[in-house]
Amino acid sequence: FIFRATQSVELFCAYFQGTSDFSKDLSFVLFALFFIIIIVYILISFKIYCILKAQHREVFPSLCWAF
Repeated sequence: FIFRATQSVELFCAYFQGTSDFSKDLSFVLFALFFIIIIVYILISFKIYCILKAQHREVFPSLCWAF
């Protein structure tokens, strides 16, 4: 999933190269937003995984509840 996403971002940036500065800024902002969304998605999925694990037995409680 992440590899496909980075591939599409690279294609997107290559499409905007050579155009005006506004387009470059726009692509940079979109790339930053995309990166933040990926990080948040990973953190949320890790938190859900920890909650599900904690229901069965206490596994890494300090690491899980740090988030």
